[in-house]
Amino acid sequence: ARAAGWARPDTAEASGACGVDLRWRELEDGSLLVAYVEGEDGHREELVIPRARLDQLRYTEHLRSIRDQEFDRAKAALLQWLSTAEDVPDWLREATASLDRWRSAPRLAGLVLRWRENRFDGDSEIVERMEAWRAQDRHLADWAAAQRRKFERWRLDLYRRFAARLRWRYETAILEDTDWRELLSRPPAEQEDQPEVLNRRWYARAASPGLIRQVVQQSIEDTRLVDPADTSRRCSICGSGPAHDWEPERERTYRCEAGHHMPVWRNAARNLLAAASGAVVSE
Repeated sequence: ARAAGWARPDTAEASGACGVDLRWRELEDGSLLVAYVEGEDGHREELVIPRARLDQLRYTEHLRSIRDQEFDRAKAALLQWLSTAEDVPDWLREATASLDRWRSAPRLAGLVLRWRENRFDGDSEIVERMEAWRAQDRHLADWAAAQRRKFERWRLDLYRRFAARLRWRYETAILEDTDWRELLSRPPAEQEDQPEVLNRRWYARAASPGLIRQVVQQSIEDTRLVDPADTSRRCSICGSGPAHDWEPERERTYRCEAGHHMPVWRNAARNLLAAASGAVVSE
């Protein structure tokens, strides 16, 4: 009813710039740090996915594991039945010729559906067993999909709120011009099963840094992408390189040759902020 309307937070005058470092780093409490902000005004902010939300996502992996186990049991039961059954129709023999090498639950479910329309004498017990498996598998698949969708909706809302806070405070956001798809591409075959590689890829998918960058770009018109070279390895205080014994994959604290140290993500965000002006951020 007010003629002049009412002031909204997102219409406030934003000014200055901030550096936004995107990453996926597990913290001591089990949460996941996915972004860190350092602003010209001295503001600092962490964007974190809590452990409880990560556990929700992990549960989808547990459900998939159950599906895999039940699939192997159903396949073994069918193979056992086929080895002793008599008068099995040719179409079923042909369809299951390579059953022992099947790795796809939908393929087996498709066979069960075809079998439903082509019943024959003596198949009642095994068909009942396969139908029970298919119903359970579909239930578990739907359950896992619902859990994942719930997490993804929550994550998108978290990222949108984060971008909105930046928009209200800053006119410019500076991020790395990183090809996240290439960075997160499948590793060489000899490394695929290594626990560290699997763990890193899982956290990367949970964080989805490409999604954060996309949301920030949509929210802040003046979003600048800068060369990511050395943003995490160059000291944001003195410009020197990292200490010779610094291990970036394991250490959360950056250490430079001159002895300066700070959290890795803060050092990167400060370097991104400095990249806009070509200067080194001072202490």
